[in-house]
Amino acid sequence: MKPVLSSMNDEALKAYLAEKKAPLLVSFWAPWSSSSQILEQTLGELAHDYQKRVQISMLNIDENAHSPAEYGIRSVPHLVLFDQGEAVASFSGAQPKNKLVEIIESHLSS
Repeated sequence: MKPVLSSMNDEALKAYLAEKKAPLLVSFWAPWSSSSQILEQTLGELAHDYQKRVQISMLNIDENAHSPAEYGIRSVPHLVLFDQGEAVASFSGAQPKNKLVEIIESHLSS
């Protein structure tokens, strides 16, 4: 029973951030990136673990050029954690789950 990660496009990301909803972790990815595919399973686990506290979404950089340019994404996978509509953490590469948990927990609003 694998949780389904939500998919986002440039417009959905802009709208979500404008509403300053719950914290959001976005994985900027590409279908040709093997590291992105490896990270997807970990993100699925996190989506399940944090389903009530953090929205976790994927944004395909091949189909959405605006957001990667706006946030300076130069390689994939690249993760950006947003809180209250602002980027609070940004990091490249497929990170282990414990590292992602540490980053999320350190930035969650109380």
